[in-house]
Amino acid sequence: MELIDGYTHCGLSKYEPIERVREVMAVARVRRAVLVQHLGEFDNTYLGRIVAADPELFAAVCLVNHEEADCGEALRRWAETGGFKGVRLTIDVFSAKPELAEAAVELGLIIVLFAQHGVAGNFKPLTNFFARHPHARLVITHLGNPNVANLPRRTDSHDVLHLAQKGKTFGLKIPSARADMSAIHARKKKIIAEGYADNAPLARGRDRLAASVNRRVEILIE
Repeated sequence: MELIDGYTHCGLSKYEPIERVREVMAVARVRRAVLVQHLGEFDNTYLGRIVAADPELFAAVCLVNHEEADCGEALRRWAETGGFKGVRLTIDVFSAKPELAEAAVELGLIIVLFAQHGVAGNFKPLTNFFARHPHARLVITHLGNPNVANLPRRTDSHDVLHLAQKGKTFGLKIPSARADMSAIHARKKKIIAEGYADNAPLARGRDRLAASVNRRVEILIE
């Protein structure tokens, strides 16, 4: 079975360079990886070069500054290089600069969403956007950043997973578990379990969930 890391960071100013990423992939027997640009870095040249040099092993997700007036044109330039399959957007884009998200859809890019303070409070702008763009593809990272110290209401998880029922390519990137994070991950597991329990048509047991990966839900393990 070929293992693919669906979400990993790589860089020169933050995180690790590609040489180190390759070393870790080899140890973990991961064959291919998606390199996602880290927040604050809008020069995607490094990731683009990696993909251009080894397109069979790597794909990349770019990032543009949505506060810049020409962000849409910048996104188009990165997309036209052919090295980027998606764009990372923060959730405020859907309220402050929805045209950037629309440009991503027009360019055929997957939207990799980072919601710093959670998804549920921004549910309406997202649903409005996908009502206008039913073929858009979305990956929600970091479990939508739930407050694991205070578990969200079940209605919050219902709202988030409701996006998947709209037929989106929906992803939950789950951070790798470490011994010192065991309590936090236990709470995250409860969030996931409650969300699935409240969305029985979406996931009726592990077998049905696994069969639905390409159709409704992707779980991306970091």
